[in-house]
Amino acid sequence: ALFGQIDTYVSTGTTCVSCGINRGTEILSASSKPGKFMILTSDGEANRCRTSNCTILQAKDEAINEAALAWAAGVKVHTILLEDASTDPVTMQRIAQEGRGKYYTATPENLSTVMKLIFESEIMSSIQNVASDIGSDGDIEFSQSGILTQNTINFTSELVSLIGNCTPVNGV
Repeated sequence: ALFGQIDTYVSTGTTCVSCGINRGTEILSASSKPGKFMILTSDGEANRCRTSNCTILQAKDEAINEAALAWAAGVKVHTILLEDASTDPVTMQRIAQEGRGKYYTATPENLSTVMKLIFESEIMSSIQNVASDIGSDGDIEFSQSGILTQNTINFTSELVSLIGNCTPVNGV
């Protein structure tokens, strides 16, 4: 269902970054679990506002403000700037700063590596009794002994599976 919706997306050159941050905050705020975070992946070109027409400067300010509101709601906002000729690193850096997350840059070739860094950082900082790289095979995984269960998740295979299922639209 999700991939079907993603596959129908057509880029129009307009992005309401604040809409995405706001919606992500709504979804994550519904959970009582700690360690909530979102990853904003964009060229940083915020050029639409949530409620009405606005200037590009207003759209950028609104996105930065939404990141601050996300943090106030207990949601960290990491940003990944997808590098190309028309990127806006300043807005993406400020969104990460206000959302108390980290700012990263990526290309299509290293996007999965950057995502892995974020997930490793978040998981390792919020879970106790963790063993990583089980079996010393280079895969990023963790095992956590809980009160009732033992959970082991291999993030390398999970991420490869997730990314492998994405279908580019119009070459993007």
